[in-house]
Amino acid sequence: MSDLLNEKLGVGPESEIEEKLALKLATEWHSLFCPKLLRWVKDKPKNCFRWEHVSRDVEGDEAKSLYSSQKARTYFIMPEEFGHKRTTIYQTDELPEYGDYLLDFYVFPKNMAWSMAFTHESGPKMMNLGPFFLKHPDYKSLQRKNEESLQAKGASYPVNA
Repeated sequence: MSDLLNEKLGVGPESEIEEKLALKLATEWHSLFCPKLLRWVKDKPKNCFRWEHVSRDVEGDEAKSLYSSQKARTYFIMPEEFGHKRTTIYQTDELPEYGDYLLDFYVFPKNMAWSMAFTHESGPKMMNLGPFFLKHPDYKSLQRKNEESLQAKGASYPVNA
């Protein structure tokens, strides 16, 4: 998976965060977006996907549109394999562009205002399951803080294609 993420999203070993922080982020992510599977942070079974168990606030094209409008200073990418033989989460300053990657992974900002679940089942030749946009219960307030943080830093907003 890491080779595919590197190839498709441009993240690699230099983008990996420290394991202790990765476990902390994964635990927080599960408690917010996938609480039924919190025990999977370190022991995720094979042949089961987190996105099958998340609350799906927005799906498909609407999810893609909402995702592309998100702004934050830092984004994390958690591969589906997290907890199954690996504890790697990647960090990037750029919102990964939406694409039909045929990979399972999750993108979220540091404050977890939202998360985007990319699935291997999305895309025209697949079952069109996903992507799914997930919102924190305090989404609006947290996303406003993300935008204010960017303005305070003087960062420009990503251009939406």
